[in-house]
Amino acid sequence: MPNTIGQFLIGVLVMEWRDGKVLSKTRRNFEYNVRECQDIAEISFEAPELTCDGLTVTFNNTSVDDFGYQWNFNVPSSDPEFQSTEKSPTFTYPESGIYVVELSSIHPDTDCEVIISQTIAVYNSEMTASFDAVASTCVDGRQRIKLTSTSTEPNEAHSIEQYRWEVVVGDVVLPLFGAEVEFEIDCVESIMVSHTVVSSTKCSANVLRDVDISSISPNMLIDLVGDTVRVCIGESIALLNSAPEGVVYTWSPTTGLTFGDAVLQNDVVASPEETTLYTVTATDGINTEEASVL
Repeated sequence: MPNTIGQFLIGVLVMEWRDGKVLSKTRRNFEYNVRECQDIAEISFEAPELTCDGLTVTFNNTSVDDFGYQWNFNVPSSDPEFQSTEKSPTFTYPESGIYVVELSSIHPDTDCEVIISQTIAVYNSEMTASFDAVASTCVDGRQRIKLTSTSTEPNEAHSIEQYRWEVVVGDVVLPLFGAEVEFEIDCVESIMVSHTVVSSTKCSANVLRDVDISSISPNMLIDLVGDTVRVCIGESIALLNSAPEGVVYTWSPTTGLTFGDAVLQNDVVASPEETTLYTVTATDGINTEEASVL
């Protein structure tokens, strides 16, 4: 595009070749004039670069001087469904995605056109932020806390890329990062936890929770039916009265034992053929207990 005022002529030559020989030539000349535009429009608009709570976007026209407006909400498409001549339109996109929005204004006498554009991202995000917390027992005035994100991004085309935490303990703020974090603090009654997750769409979700330490401190992990139990050969007996959710058990030996869940080993039935001392270790990820049953 010339940046000099004047009259210009463009020549185009098309040649047809076959087997290395020129069969025909076609020439076309195009003339156009470049002039200085007077009274050009001064246009501008505001729109959020990222929308996460729906597919509807409002465009705030902040133009100073104009000669009418032409919007295209999906450049380079020329689909009239994506166009508007309103001053500050509201438009609902048919689906999530990244779009180029263009606003133009044309002088009615000189045909001088001013065009501006902006790229926006539109999503109907259903991502949620949540977490689980567990604490160790308080020993010598100190205890460990583990926070595990249970946040979800239902959109299979995207995933959670960032896990951020802010833990407030008294006057101290601990910034932490990762899907699972563990830290040690003075024994307190409660902590305030802010958990933020950011998707690959750059949309985010947050949860703020006051965590009662007593509610996440360990209860008894191993609840055996007894230290010593009697069972006749050919009979069987469950060895646990109950098992807290998420606790993983490891039994030794496993001879004569059957498990409802082979991973957690929390639903165990014994059918020994001889007197056996079973030892079990249980952990919730931060606390560990051990016990035996004969």
